[in-house]
Amino acid sequence: TTNNNNHRNLEALDLRSGRNRMLLKGARIGDLAFNRGDRSLWGLRLNNGFVSLARIPPPYREWQSLYVFPAGQKAFDLDLSADGTQASVSVSGPGPRVGAPYVTQVRVFATAGLAKGEATPLHVLEMGSSVPEGFVFSGDGRYLYGSSYFTGVSNIYRYELATEKLEAVTNAEIGFFRPLPIDETHLLALRYSAGGFVPTEIVPQPTEDLSAVTFLGEQVASKYPAVQGWVAGTADSVDYQPQIQRQGAYRPLRELSLESLMPIVQGYKDSVGFGGSARFADPIGFDLATVDASYSPDRALPSKERLHLATTIRHGRWSGGAAWNGADFYDLFGPTKRSLAGYNGYVAFDQPLVFDPPRTLDFKARVAYYGDLDALPGFQNVASPSKNLFTAEAGLVSTDTRASPGAVDAEAGYLWSLKAHAYGAAGDLIPSLTGTFDFALPLPLDHSSIWIRSGASVSTGGQANPLANDYLGGFGNNYVDNAGNGGAQRYRTLLSMPGFALDALKGKSLVKSTVEWSLPPLRFEALGSPGFYVSWARPELFASVLETNPTARAYRQTAEDVGVQLDFQLHVMHRLPMMLSVGVGRGFGGGGLGTTEFMLSLQVL
Repeated sequence: TTNNNNHRNLEALDLRSGRNRMLLKGARIGDLAFNRGDRSLWGLRLNNGFVSLARIPPPYREWQSLYVFPAGQKAFDLDLSADGTQASVSVSGPGPRVGAPYVTQVRVFATAGLAKGEATPLHVLEMGSSVPEGFVFSGDGRYLYGSSYFTGVSNIYRYELATEKLEAVTNAEIGFFRPLPIDETHLLALRYSAGGFVPTEIVPQPTEDLSAVTFLGEQVASKYPAVQGWVAGTADSVDYQPQIQRQGAYRPLRELSLESLMPIVQGYKDSVGFGGSARFADPIGFDLATVDASYSPDRALPSKERLHLATTIRHGRWSGGAAWNGADFYDLFGPTKRSLAGYNGYVAFDQPLVFDPPRTLDFKARVAYYGDLDALPGFQNVASPSKNLFTAEAGLVSTDTRASPGAVDAEAGYLWSLKAHAYGAAGDLIPSLTGTFDFALPLPLDHSSIWIRSGASVSTGGQANPLANDYLGGFGNNYVDNAGNGGAQRYRTLLSMPGFALDALKGKSLVKSTVEWSLPPLRFEALGSPGFYVSWARPELFASVLETNPTARAYRQTAEDVGVQLDFQLHVMHRLPMMLSVGVGRGFGGGGLGTTEFMLSLQVL
């Protein structure tokens, strides 16, 4: 099975060629067992909280439901006997009495009966409060072998079907798991060790030399019997009816209430503002609204720009917001400024079209209006040609990447986007189209890949019109920054160009390609303290080539850059990940604007 974190697929792998082919997509069938009698596959299907026993006849293009387990029962560890006449499955569910603890049974069924919808078990194995795990048939169908912590350590047990007798066949010190019969006299099992699970051959002989491990909790309960009554009641033992305050449809927007109120500090251009932030949310967390207000006492600012207000709201797939002299905390730290003079409002929509992680495809749209502008939104060093500006954009964003165990970033796959954008100002409408495509070439070196990141943009309008141009330059990181503002690797974005000043390069159309080598991460065993430590460092090398206005010889310009970035993964108080990045980029060409740029950035939260 593949795609096991989502709607599980069934695929076939040809052992000779190494090729695989899809059989059932999104079937949600796992715990596969092969019936040698009729070459059918059996499995357990999970859907809407119910587990069903499914049969997949050859050529494995469709499945049949044989039996649906009752609500509250979870089935797992399915196996079939070699002759295909019997099936075993472990079933966990509530005990026979209300409030009784869960019990787990191994049930053995006749496959002929299951095919007719009859699910009365031939045999039932229970091991008290211990859970039987991984029970499978012996080759002759006489026994079931499995493991259990019946004595406090996981041992292998043998269950004889004819006599329903349970016997231990190992006396482990630290545990045996997942037995697999090799022949009539040998088992293959996984032995737990400090270095991991070790495949081990076992001769299954019943043993009486088996004693339970005595746990500290058991010793306390024996010495102080009173603690045995310190057991919390189950959820169904509490009458919830008197707790109901209101019944009816739940409407998140009507349930918004103040969740938090705190003081804030914000940056506005080169000034500091002081104020407060209020956050509103419904109790379940479907909808969210925030209101930020601050004031900059800096007399160098015009009086109408000293007050800063912003509000945002999220409702389902929709979001919106408005701002007056919008400020940003991270504008306090570094060259990139997101604060914006004047007023603005926006409405955005985000709809997943494909959600089959790691493969996703989203449709995104946003419209916004700006007034009293002095700089072009998104380009802090470009004066806006109009104080009032309307923008609209819509497009698709797709991701399908993979990473091997132990990776710190995507190592294979691709990402692409296609976006249409339009500016509206002074009666003019200036549309543009932008596309990007990134793909990886994994290297034989562990956790190392070559990424090719390409993009292009084309716009209408006059060459001298600022609204018809895109602007590039710089890493784009601040000294202290938020991962939500673009992550640590901002040199990967289309409009980034380390080695050139922010917004230094421009083009009405452009083509850019970046080659990036992600080197294997360096891992640290003990760098720091338990409350603050570094877990790994990731080096990356990159080089970019940019050509602007390629079809207009008079305005055509070429620029290149090379650079390196080193990211350190930090952990604060065990649970707060942060990223410290250092980098350097060298720009060439671009009309002589290339320089050497150094970058230092701490990504928080």
